[in-house]
Amino acid sequence: MILSIKFPILAFSLLLILTYVSRAHAAPYQFQLTGSYVQSESEFEGVFGPGETTDASANTIGFTYYLKPVDASTGPLAERAFLSRSAWLSGTYGLSEVDVAGADEVKSTTVGARFVTQTDLIVELDYIKIGNEDDDATYSVGVGRYLDGYTTAVLKYSRADDDFSILSVSYRKLLDSSNSSTNTALGGTLGYIDTEGDSGYQIGINGSYYLSQVFSAGGGVLLQKIGSTDSTTFILNSEYFLTESIYGGIIYTQTSLGDFADSTSFGLNVGVRF
Repeated sequence: MILSIKFPILAFSLLLILTYVSRAHAAPYQFQLTGSYVQSESEFEGVFGPGETTDASANTIGFTYYLKPVDASTGPLAERAFLSRSAWLSGTYGLSEVDVAGADEVKSTTVGARFVTQTDLIVELDYIKIGNEDDDATYSVGVGRYLDGYTTAVLKYSRADDDFSILSVSYRKLLDSSNSSTNTALGGTLGYIDTEGDSGYQIGINGSYYLSQVFSAGGGVLLQKIGSTDSTTFILNSEYFLTESIYGGIIYTQTSLGDFADSTSFGLNVGVRF
């Protein structure tokens, strides 16, 4: 896999981080800015030719605004918003391009929100748009709750158009340990997929081990089957906080889409809180 050196959006994100470096401190935060760059390589059978490979890249910037300052003072830095039971508004904008003659850049936009009531009820809303004006958008609504200060469960319904929808339930738990500097986060999802001609399911598990409050390593696997087509995705990731306000991470994914295609990707991300 050859990483491109042309990732202006990530460079812009790094510039933002440098701008706010002098403001980095341990006080509660209410804004988060992020930037990411992903390079992928895919091998298709019978599409571009037997064993033909193609490269793609994607740049994304994003923001999260927390409705109240995130003020949790214990636990891993990456989990502070989760531990604070925070409500938020978020958005991302991305550009991706496939290295194929005549291919155009593809825009992606996401808008999301999570609201948490005083009784620990969770309501989530999401909008995802990938492609041009004629492409369908995906809308999602979720309802769940904090089962305790360290555990959430959410039921979500997503619909792309009249031909594709997913009903899923997700579970997430942050496990405390006898050692105050280490924690483990575990999650899982189970979903039913309905399409125009077929139905199927998806099953996913993921986890992160926090070796300290600033460093984590984790991974996951997602299995999906629709009709006679199945796919498997493996994920490895790590994240490190340079300060309590600035962090960076890496992510590696490998996906197998039956006998149709195989792909690998490597991504970098950075973020700043203030």
